[in-house]
Amino acid sequence: MGTLNPPRQARFLNREVTTDILLIAAISMMGYWIRLDRLNGYSSEDDAAYVAACGLIMKGYVPHRDFFLAHPSGFFYFVTLLWRLLRLENPQTMWFVGKLVSFFSFVATGAVIYLICRKILNNRTAGLIGIAIYQLSSQTSLFSVACAPQLPATFLMIASVYILLDDPLKTWKKTLILGLSLGTALVTRLSTLYPLPLFLLYIILVERRRPTEWRKLATVLVLLVLPLLVMLATAPIGNLWFDLVAFHFLKGSSTIAEKIGKLLSILTSRELPHLLGLISTPYALSKRDTRLNFLIGQGILLLGPYFMQATPGAHLLIESAPFFTILTAVATAQTANSILERRRPLLAVCSSILLLTAMALSLPPAVTEVSRVLHETTLEGRVYRRLVDIVDRETSKDDVVFSQIPLVPFLAGRNYPPFIDTSQSAKSAGIYTPEVVAEIVLRYRVKLLIVWYRTGDDLSDFLLGEGFTKLENLGGYTIYIRSER
Repeated sequence: MGTLNPPRQARFLNREVTTDILLIAAISMMGYWIRLDRLNGYSSEDDAAYVAACGLIMKGYVPHRDFFLAHPSGFFYFVTLLWRLLRLENPQTMWFVGKLVSFFSFVATGAVIYLICRKILNNRTAGLIGIAIYQLSSQTSLFSVACAPQLPATFLMIASVYILLDDPLKTWKKTLILGLSLGTALVTRLSTLYPLPLFLLYIILVERRRPTEWRKLATVLVLLVLPLLVMLATAPIGNLWFDLVAFHFLKGSSTIAEKIGKLLSILTSRELPHLLGLISTPYALSKRDTRLNFLIGQGILLLGPYFMQATPGAHLLIESAPFFTILTAVATAQTANSILERRRPLLAVCSSILLLTAMALSLPPAVTEVSRVLHETTLEGRVYRRLVDIVDRETSKDDVVFSQIPLVPFLAGRNYPPFIDTSQSAKSAGIYTPEVVAEIVLRYRVKLLIVWYRTGDDLSDFLLGEGFTKLENLGGYTIYIRSER
């Protein structure tokens, strides 16, 4: 069969691109419909806290200076900037817009997975497989409908990788975009620090093969550091150190053996992209492709946040998911192609057997877990609306409300203290304690208090002395209201 003439080849490529865009849109739309319920409601504890953090910024409070925040402030300022540009006033709409930032980051990450496979690795089939596999990460699915920084940071990291592999120092435009994307990723999630050394090493090694443009490399470094310097200028260094570093080592304790055991449980029940990606790693290494090796390194380095945390969780694997997805997609596409063409090298056969076995064993529980994560209504998800109604009924616009679900006073349009992290991690680190709640009640003259019943029991004598009466119990939470004196 002869080669296509240029006009026919162009038409063929255009048709192929159109087909791929339609397939990507279809997969993304399917992802949207699966997540639709959670886009309009409570997603997770982080979702509830981080939208309240954005609400505090709208009121003029500064993260790390005026209130504790366990992540860099870039995402939160971006969301509040959107609120201001759109002139939003309805809290429910503001919350939804914050969720959309994560959801569109999720969709964009899928598109970059496709671009890396197709344009960088020259494997169109792997790109389409990758987008589908990326849907099977339960934590990615959960946080794609939360007002939280994990998915925006993931997009910025994978986009930076695409720019890097697409020869960023060829033009000044690409150089500037690479530096800004890395810098923005860094002030969105500090986990960007883990793969950053490999980024710089890759640039240096690639540049050694041709006349080095050190000015462009220096520009990348300056643009990388600049957003971080801006963040450092907004808050005391001591607060930033505690919020972004020390806190994550204080909120619990696990041994390496426990972390590995938990990771294996997570991989076999929730995170199919990671499981298949790790299985695919030997096959990818056998290709001796510098770009594939770079992607392997990025994925492995981004497991660092999981192992460094005092109490690791599945959500710490979100940023590494795209890299393991690409490895899985490439191995699946190439081994399938080898078998179809009757070329059966031993490694390809072994890889395909491992992948098929892992899929057969893990796909049903992974799909079940994604469905459960997206559709199971948590305790807080069932009660937060009723709590909002109580706050609206029992308080006026000028009253201060403190809630262990910080989303509640935000949605009710009430003032609330600059304290939003009431998670178990914050309790373990000594940030959220009954003594802290008592201090907040006194300092901000709280009118209505919503706390978990155990915290209420610990504070019962104090609250009685401050003129509070118990209003009602709801879903494990106790509501107290200050009596007029």
